[in-house]
Amino acid sequence: MSDTKRVAIVTGAGRGLGAATAQVLAEGGACVMLCDIDPQVESVAAELRAAGGDTASVVNDISRPAETDHLVAATLERFGRLDILVNNAGICPRISIDDMTEDVYDKIMDVNLKSVFFLSRAAGNAMKPNQWGRIVNVSSTGGRTGGI
Repeated sequence: MSDTKRVAIVTGAGRGLGAATAQVLAEGGACVMLCDIDPQVESVAAELRAAGGDTASVVNDISRPAETDHLVAATLERFGRLDILVNNAGICPRISIDDMTEDVYDKIMDVNLKSVFFLSRAAGNAMKPNQWGRIVNVSSTGGRTGGI
């Protein structure tokens, strides 16, 4: 890897906005670590590599703080640095408030909120040696509308 290339992590990169974000970063010359709980992320990373991108992937559950640390460590091991984090992963189960259980609520908070904190902390610590970094947090319009 060239010292001039930026290195990015994109969560929720197995499909949709996360996959598209990873593609744009890779096409722009960044090295990209794609992450998702869905093993489909490995196919997305392979497609980007076939198109000339310098990508890798990790399948893990970022709702667990240890997995966020593992993601950052895997990125540093593969690419040697970290410059950009895109916190894109999120879940929004389509259930009524009356059917919301504590377990479902906890899972939503773990994926949509707790993972952002712990991954941002781990990534920020990895960015400190270079005295440069960017963290982008993607959110849903559900935050303004109150959901479905």
